[in-house]
Amino acid sequence: MAMHYIYAWQFTAPQNGIITKVSVFNSGDLYGSNFVVGIYSDTGSNYPGSKIGQATEVAVSGSGSWFDSNALSVEITAGSKYWIVSNQNANINNNYDSSGVTKYASLSYNSTLPATFPAISNEYARTYSLYATYTLTGSIGSKTLQARENY
Repeated sequence: MAMHYIYAWQFTAPQNGIITKVSVFNSGDLYGSNFVVGIYSDTGSNYPGSKIGQATEVAVSGSGSWFDSNALSVEITAGSKYWIVSNQNANINNNYDSSGVTKYASLSYNSTLPATFPAISNEYARTYSLYATYTLTGSIGSKTLQARENY
């Protein structure tokens, strides 16, 4: 089985709510690939900890498109740090800017994310094109949490 990577991006919840999806942008011609995303807690040391929730696997079927995760329901608390985590079976071509921090580790692809984030093999300064959408707790409607901007 080919070795791939699991990636993590940190964000701080601006308000109490429930994350309902994570959207990832694919800028390249990569068909027949899959990815899975989840939300992880922060260990308190700016490191991804335990998996809180995971979406179903997403099939990438085109380029220049946003792909939305499904079946995600993760409660977030204002002011708390969390991590968006992604594992993919091929190198999906994400747009990025050379700022921010991306942590990653070697991990064979599996449609089920691990219960805890593996030891980090590296990190680099990149901000990827992905975001989380959440519904405010106790209100109507949803907001987009711009964990990462589209570049």
